[in-house]
Amino acid sequence: MSKGYIRSGLYDELLSKKKQKILNDESFEKVLQQVDPAEFSSYAAVYLEKFLRITLESIKENQRIEKGLELCNSFIKKLGEISSDFDESDFATEEILLSVLKKTEKGNSNKGLKHPGRPLSQSALLVNARDEFRIGAELKKEIQSADRIDFICSFIKWSGLRLIKE
Repeated sequence: MSKGYIRSGLYDELLSKKKQKILNDESFEKVLQQVDPAEFSSYAAVYLEKFLRITLESIKENQRIEKGLELCNSFIKKLGEISSDFDESDFATEEILLSVLKKTEKGNSNKGLKHPGRPLSQSALLVNARDEFRIGAELKKEIQSADRIDFICSFIKWSGLRLIKE
């Protein structure tokens, strides 16, 4: 967003002081609402994520992991000063955890778990479009390791229901 410019439309985000100053101009008609304390943590997390992403993407790629970990871990350290729930054992590393199985669980193998085409940390709209991930195949992969399933579907064919049942 360039300085001094706000698009007309619907928003659902914390209002920055920069936008607040711009919106004080009488040429804007706006609707504001006080954030509910019960929802503030979600709004704040989304707000901070935007700045963290922009900052990390501005770091040269060959330094991004090192500098990014420094930034993340300094933030966790600062949070640890406020909440005793966090300490250095919560610091991020350069590795991504992809799967875990207890060795005592007979017949289980991490090799048997297949990751879906999209990262588990991101939500996705699967529409079975050409050159897109297929809903049935993606569901099979995710259901293997799911501890719970939240599923929204506007319509389903019998062939699709059969895939889910299997």
